[in-house]
Amino acid sequence: MKTGTGWHDACIVDLSKRGAGLQAATAPKRGDYVEIRRGLHVIVARVVWSRGHRFGIAAQDDLPVATIANDLAPAAKAKGRTETARVDRRRLPRSYAEKAERNRRFGQRMQYVFAAVMGMLAATIAGAEVRQALASPLGAVGSALER
Repeated sequence: MKTGTGWHDACIVDLSKRGAGLQAATAPKRGDYVEIRRGLHVIVARVVWSRGHRFGIAAQDDLPVATIANDLAPAAKAKGRTETARVDRRRLPRSYAEKAERNRRFGQRMQYVFAAVMGMLAATIAGAEVRQALASPLGAVGSALER
């Protein structure tokens, strides 16, 4: 838990959609703002009551009770509703070595495709030249055989 005086240990003893009950060695005063972190969850709230070591907070937003209690990944907000956040590995930042390796493989593929296309083009041109070179002599042989 982070308060105006720094970070402190706190224990969540009660959790609801709009707030929570907590216990700490020194409870913040009523009206103070606190930041609670549990796993990947961050809860910003205002202290609404304080007695001894216990205090209650009212959160800014609705709290996903089940995901906080089970320490699951926070929900993603999309189009006004919450959906379970799924980590898309393709969107995660990659190291420079992984990016370089991926780019190297892509370059190798492009070289192969270019070489294959150039080979086909060369074979087509060579075939056309051979056909043109042999057309005249074979035509003469064919006309001589017809007589």
